[in-house]
Amino acid sequence: MSTHEARRPIVSNTTDWGPNGEPVHVDAAGPDDPVYNDNAFFAFWSLGENPIYGEAPVSVSPNGAGRRTRFTVVRGGIARRFPGGA
Repeated sequence: MSTHEARRPIVSNTTDWGPNGEPVHVDAAGPDDPVYNDNAFFAFWSLGENPIYGEAPVSVSPNGAGRRTRFTVVRGGIARRFPGGA
């Protein structure tokens, strides 16, 4: 058994996965108000012989230019960036 296989996964017994705690605020700003953004950031990593890292920031706005997303993965010192879309 490799060192990676011998590790126990990290498990939280206090919080169950479920819907977002706060929904997107679709009525947070009107067309004449300053641009309002809801932002989120997701990151992951796995350490070991071949570590991998990734992140995905997301921004949405009810009265702005729409959704903005990106996704980046780094493995073996090489970054791959994927532009998002609406």
